[in-house]
Amino acid sequence: MLIVSLLPLLVIGLIEVGLAIPMILHRVPPNVWYGFRTAKTLADKEIWYPANAFAGKLLLVTGILALILAGILWWLHPRISFVVIEVVSLAGILVPLGVALGINLLYLSRL
Repeated sequence: MLIVSLLPLLVIGLIEVGLAIPMILHRVPPNVWYGFRTAKTLADKEIWYPANAFAGKLLLVTGILALILAGILWWLHPRISFVVIEVVSLAGILVPLGVALGINLLYLSRL
């Protein structure tokens, strides 16, 4: 039961890490499917690559935080309920991504 509650957090954390690395390494060309896509980034390669590298670094951090949070929740599970684990897991995914999006938009406004 615990692994089912933590599975989304683990999977999303791993996906975020996996998606972040090519962005950081400038391996993702401008496209409409993958990357930090805005009208400004899609219009100029000189903006696309730095904006996506920055976004990739934040995505890597959010992925690592999700994996760390999953480990902490695994360790705490005998002491806390599954409802708390599920709520904290959801917040552990959404809050860092929201903060990262805000920071990315601020960074983009300065390019």
